[in-house]
Amino acid sequence: MQYVVGKETSVLQCGRLSDKTVNVRPNLPGNVIVIHGVNDVGTSYEAVEQGLCAGLKKRIGWDYVPGTYVMPQASDKGKLRDDPDDVFFKRKMNEKTDSPVIPFYWGYREE
Repeated sequence: MQYVVGKETSVLQCGRLSDKTVNVRPNLPGNVIVIHGVNDVGTSYEAVEQGLCAGLKKRIGWDYVPGTYVMPQASDKGKLRDDPDDVFFKRKMNEKTDSPVIPFYWGYREE
């Protein structure tokens, strides 16, 4: 997903009464690379990212929005997946995600 600083729509017209305001995201205070253990697939990534974003909001007052993660549900217990590591605990971003966290996965392959 492409990182978008600000996005808004408007109709262009001559002699308009006011300008269209575009809210721009603040710069990130840095990047945090989260690495899981060898025998762990990143089960704590969601909690870590939520905690870091909440801490930054409390500390510097910026409203960071953590990414979401696909977590196994009770209904997934009986399902057999070819590669569960490729499905669960992976970060999902949307247009509202604004977080300094970069999750690192062992054996990462660029697609």
